[in-house]
Order: sequence, then structure tokens, then C-alpha cells
Amino acid sequence: MRSFCCSAATFLPAGSAKNKQHRVLLGISKCKSRCVLPPSGGNTYDSVPDAWIYGDGFAVLVESKANGDFSPGQMQAHLESLRQDGRERPSELRTTWARIHSMFREYSLLPVLTDVARFIIGQFIQFLEYSGMSGFANFKLEHFSYFLLHDDDDARRWIRE
Repeated sequence: MRSFCCSAATFLPAGSAKNKQHRVLLGISKCKSRCVLPPSGGNTYDSVPDAWIYGDGFAVLVESKANGDFSPGQMQAHLESLRQDGRERPSELRTTWARIHSMFREYSLLPVLTDVARFIIGQFIQFLEYSGMSGFANFKLEHFSYFLLHDDDDARRWIRE
């Protein structure tokens, strides 16, 4: 299965996404979402997704939030860009960055990973931890080193969180 991702700067035309058999709106936020979508209606909200992941037979529209919750109008607009008349409604999946962190920690233990894949996954995990998106993820040696070398503002914020 071929797949690739493109940023919002190279927006995938909605017509291409609508023709895919499997269509998913993936929302990722820091906290569990409480966003309630309005009843289906016309798209009056103009929004560009954060990313698209697509390939043969599927399209995933990604909307992510570092803080706050999703906007009902924005999520409805994203669903409309995936909807095709007469076909099944696109799936909607909402998750948290902490769950993404946990999932990638599990993936990092897979014995089939190449060294490069393990490194990239490790860097992503570390980014989520350093940016406060993972929740508590165990103590690390760097936490204790902070008490000896505590002049780093970024480290101070990381330890506090």
C-alpha cells in the first residue's frame, strides 16, 4: 500500500478525497474533546486541514490542536470536504496526544524496526514529552540532572510540567 502525507500548503483537492472508499477525519488534541458537531448542513466555514494522509482507497484528513478543543464549524467543514452524496458518511476519530504518545512508545518496542525508524520514533516521543503533550511518562535521568544544571529555561519548564 502506498501512502504519503502532504501539508496544508499543498492542499489535496476535496474531490480526490471524496472518491476514496475509506474516508476518515482524524482529530488530535491535548485533552479529550467535548466538541459537538452541528447537524449536517451547508459548509459555511472555510478551513484548511493540518495534513492529509492518503493512498490507494483511503484518505485521512488530520486536524490537530496543541491547546483547546476543536471548533464545531471547522470539524463540520472538514467532514463536508470528505462527504460524497449517496455514500457512507466519513468516519470520525478523535484522540489525544497522550494516546498518540503511548501508541508510539509501544511501536518503539517492535523488534522489526530499523535503527532509523527507531530513532525517528524516539525523537517524536521525546518531542511530545518535552512539549507537555504526553502526560507523565516516567522519570528520566535528565530530570535529576536538572537539579545540578538548572540554568536552562526550557529544562525548567519541562521539569515543572
